[in-house]
Amino acid sequence: MLYVVSLERFVESEDQPPPDHERGAPVAAIGRGEPARRQDRRGPVPPPMPSGASPDAVAAVHVVTRAVFGARTALQIVELVIGVVQDLGGHVSPAAVDPPDALPIDLGLGEIDPVLPCAPAVSVARLNLEILLPPLMEDARMAVLRLRNAERLADEASVDSLTGLLNRRALFRQLTILSSGDCVVMCDLDHFKKLNDTLGHDAGDDALAAFGRVLRSEVRADDIVGRYGGEEFVIGMTNVTPEQASTRVGQIRERHQGTAPPVTFSAGIAGVRSGGARCAVVAADHALYRAKVAGRDRWAVARDDEY
Repeated sequence: MLYVVSLERFVESEDQPPPDHERGAPVAAIGRGEPARRQDRRGPVPPPMPSGASPDAVAAVHVVTRAVFGARTALQIVELVIGVVQDLGGHVSPAAVDPPDALPIDLGLGEIDPVLPCAPAVSVARLNLEILLPPLMEDARMAVLRLRNAERLADEASVDSLTGLLNRRALFRQLTILSSGDCVVMCDLDHFKKLNDTLGHDAGDDALAAFGRVLRSEVRADDIVGRYGGEEFVIGMTNVTPEQASTRVGQIRERHQGTAPPVTFSAGIAGVRSGGARCAVVAADHALYRAKVAGRDRWAVARDDEY
C-alpha cells in the first residue's frame, strides 16, 4: 500500500513544480548573494569612461579653431591653444621638466620654448585632449605657416632687394609717423653715374649695397631708413634736432669711409614742422642740392625758405 501511494505522488509531481526545498532555492540564493558580498569588499565601482570626446569639449575646440585662423600673430595662436587645453581640464608644463602625465605635443609652435599639455592618465580631460588636440594643432600649425608666408611676402614687397632697406613706397608709409621734434635726412652718393660708367653697373650695385649696410648699422631702432630711388636714401631720425642729426650724419660718414668701391655722399637735413614729413623731405632735398653745389662730400641744414 505504501508503494502505491508513493507512486501516485511521483506521478502527480510530473504535472506540478517541486517545492522550494526540493528545487534547491536556498542554494541558488546563496550562489547569487556571493558575488554581491565580493563586490562590497572591492568598494564602489567607478562610472565608465565615455567612448568619445564630450560635446562641450568639441564645441570649445570648434570655437578656438575659428579663432586660430582669425589670429593676427603666431603668438596669439599659441595663447589660444594653451587656453583651450586649460578649458578642457588639462594644464601645460615646460617640456624641459619632462612631466610624467604629458602628451607629446608641443604647444609652443616655435614661438616660445616648448610646452606640453598634461592631464591624468585616466581622466575625461585626458580623453578629450587625446582626441581633440592633434587635429587642432594641425590647424594651428597651418595658420602659423600662413601668417609667416604673409609676413615674408609683405617684407619682400616693402624691402629693396639690393640694399635691404625699405623701398620708396614703404618708406613714405613709415615717414608719416614723424612729427615736430624729428628730422629727415636725404643722402645721395656722389658721382654715382661716373662710377657706373667707369667701373660698370656691378660696381654701382656694390656701392649701393655697401651704403645700405652702413645705414642699417648706424640707425637706431626707432629710426626709419629706406632707398628713395636710384642712389638717393632717406633717413627719418626721431627725437633729434637738426644739429644732433648733423652729428649723426658725420658718424655715418666716418663709418662709410673705406668701403669699396670708394664713393662719398652728400646730405641735406630738415627738421619736421607743421607741414609734416613730406614737406621736410622737400626741404631736405633743397639742402642736399646746396651741399652738392658747394662741392659734395658734405651736408647742409634746410633754411626756412626751403620748406
